[in-house]
Order: sequence, then structure tokens, then C-alpha cells
Amino acid sequence: MNIQPLRDKLAIKPLHEPQFTRSGIALYASEKGRERTCRGEVIAVGPGKLLANGARVPMEINIGDIVYFGRGAQPIKGTPYWSAAQADIMGIEES
Repeated sequence: MNIQPLRDKLAIKPLHEPQFTRSGIALYASEKGRERTCRGEVIAVGPGKLLANGARVPMEINIGDIVYFGRGAQPIKGTPYWSAAQADIMGIEES
């Protein structure tokens, strides 16, 4: 499957198995009320956010980066991948 995200979006392959309800709602395990952070590998990136003056803000995240994301990411229906905006990424793992 070939996915090309738009604007400042990313396609992420989770490095864990997410849990879903029977109706397809993603469950986030919590520890004492805290949001669980997920880890994944970026498989595709958009061209960057388009500003009102027509300029593009370049992406800071590249294909192959291992990133940490939270509830802002959503599963892409029919695929094992998740979609997130660059602003929803909490951090990049350095090698």
C-alpha cells in the first residue's frame, strides 16, 4: 500500500500492538490517569504546512525516524498504520 500524507501529516507504523474495542475504538492504557505514549516508525511524511503567503514550513521529521506520539494520532482505517500531525509528535528517538 502506498500512502502519501498531505500538508504536515505523517504515517506511522506502531512498534506495539494497539488494543481496540469491538467497535474499533482505540484504547489507551493509562497509569494513574496519565496518557500512554506510543512509539512508532515514520513510514511517510507530507510536504509540510502551507502558510497563507504560499510558503511551506519544512518537516522536521523524516522517514525512518522513531517517534513518540499520543492521543493526537489516529488509526488509518484498513491499514496497520496511524496518522498524526507533526505537532502531535512528542519526540524523536535518537540513535
